[in-house]
Amino acid sequence: GITTSGKQEFEHLLLEQMIKQEDMHRPIYEALLFAQHGDDRLILEQLRIKISQLTLYLTTLQKVYENKYGKESMAKLYILSSVILHLKTELKVLGNLYANMKNKKIGSIGNDVLRDIENQCL
Repeated sequence: GITTSGKQEFEHLLLEQMIKQEDMHRPIYEALLFAQHGDDRLILEQLRIKISQLTLYLTTLQKVYENKYGKESMAKLYILSSVILHLKTELKVLGNLYANMKNKKIGSIGNDVLRDIENQCL
C-alpha cells in the first residue's frame, strides 16, 4: 500500500499541478508577427492545411468523447471537453484569419478582430 508520507506527497503534487500557470504559447504567434511580409498564397495554403488537420483532430476527439461518455470518470471527460473546446476556438480564430488573409486584410489597422471572431458562428 501507499505510505502516509507517500499520500501526502501525492496530494501536494496533485494540488501543485492544478494551480500551475498554463503556457499559452503557440508557434503560429511568431509567424503572425511577420505574416504581412510573407507570400499570401503560401501562407493561405499552410493555413488551409492547418485548418484541415485541426478539423480532423477535432472530429476524432468528438468521436472519442461520444464513445467515452457514460463509461469514463467526469475528470477524464473534462479533459476531453477542454481539448475539444480549445480546438473549436482555434479553428474559429484560424478560419477568421484565413478569411481576412484572402481579402488581404492581415496588415490592415483598425479591425476589431476579437469581436469579429466572437461573433463568427462555428
